[in-house]
Amino acid sequence: FMPGDEAAKALSTFGVSRGFDNIILGQGQSADHAYDATIVYHEFMHGVIEKYVKLHNTIIGKNGMRSDPRALNEAFSDYFSLSTAKVDVYGEYLNAHYPQRNLESRGGEFQRFPLNENRCPDNISGEEHHDGKIWLGALWNIRMQAISLGFTENEFDTAVMNTIISELADESTFDDAAQGILRSITTAFGNDLSEYAQKVFTKRGVLECERILQVELNVAQDVFLVLAGASGAVSKENYHYTPSAIQYKTEIPAGFSHVSIEVTINTDAAQATSLFYDPLGVILGLKSYPKIGVLLKKDSPITFSAEDTLNDDSDIFGELVFSEEDPNTGMLVIELPSSCGGMYYFSLVNLNDKPVIVKHIQVSNDNEHFVSNCFDNSIIDTTTITDTSTTPIELAGDRSLNEKTKDKGCSCNELSNTAMSPHLLILLMLLTVNMVRRIKQS
Repeated sequence: FMPGDEAAKALSTFGVSRGFDNIILGQGQSADHAYDATIVYHEFMHGVIEKYVKLHNTIIGKNGMRSDPRALNEAFSDYFSLSTAKVDVYGEYLNAHYPQRNLESRGGEFQRFPLNENRCPDNISGEEHHDGKIWLGALWNIRMQAISLGFTENEFDTAVMNTIISELADESTFDDAAQGILRSITTAFGNDLSEYAQKVFTKRGVLECERILQVELNVAQDVFLVLAGASGAVSKENYHYTPSAIQYKTEIPAGFSHVSIEVTINTDAAQATSLFYDPLGVILGLKSYPKIGVLLKKDSPITFSAEDTLNDDSDIFGELVFSEEDPNTGMLVIELPSSCGGMYYFSLVNLNDKPVIVKHIQVSNDNEHFVSNCFDNSIIDTTTITDTSTTPIELAGDRSLNEKTKDKGCSCNELSNTAMSPHLLILLMLLTVNMVRRIKQS
């Protein structure tokens, strides 16, 4: 489905003028999307939602970016697609023809089954189709209970539709939608089904979900995390950034002065890295890598807030370093504000305008950074960031120091993610000038 304003912009490229809402069904290399009824119903439901509430936005929650409105849009479209087709598998026809789109490393894009166990925060990724499975599963559980109590499918579907029309707005969250459903079914079906729905929402974690997951120290953890492209409207220490949908926490034992964070991105995204991140670098034959930052805070979760600008209360900020040897993996080593141990929270942030898919995260410590004494500094001056070759790059670490040096520029802004050194840049400019002179002489 494509709303009228988006259709007018997108289709004008092909010389087509369509300033109204559209359902566009592609004819792929392996299958015609129009042959799958659930896809058609799903896209039609997007049009219905567009008319009443839109549900377009991503929003900033206290733990980071939230895709809730867009996830609700996808989940409601899945729900009415399945209930209309009277099946419990979404996209079965396309599933058979596009098995590569069901890879877990891609979030199992077409693997959307209403009979799932997904919950918040365990299955939050920041990608709306994937996150929508949580809400789809919850609704389907309540629907099955309603039918078992003697209510008809049509009666329950009507209550769900009434919730969309009368209870939701463009920036509604999972919490808002859950409260709306509870009000609708209490009115339509009474307290028994409402109490059951409350239990389902609690089990699914959609009510007041704290979007934080534990990471075991020194163990690589498989994840599916989509870092949305930076909007360019907000900044963190002179960087534009978008926070991830999930924060991670890990317990650091006493005696360690540093911690390393290693992140591996999806290889499909890595193959497109050059064109995504630096088209000029491709033309000049230079390497280019994703730009992913890390926010770190001791003892309590990082809190985000957004009014005119995006703010956070993290203690430390640094940028992952990707190497030519392994362009899919970024490494960051941070000097901690204390070697006395404790719980540390961190959030990945995308510093680039293109999305990135993260598939592995590992937080580690080692004996090289073990200290015999316990220190606890309230203010640190620098955070040392190293790549796998242990070449240090100093970044400002303390936030008060960042404020003092922001206008003057700090070394963190000198970090480049390309392989071009200043000397190489000067040489390239001289060669270009020389070439222009020769052309004029000829």
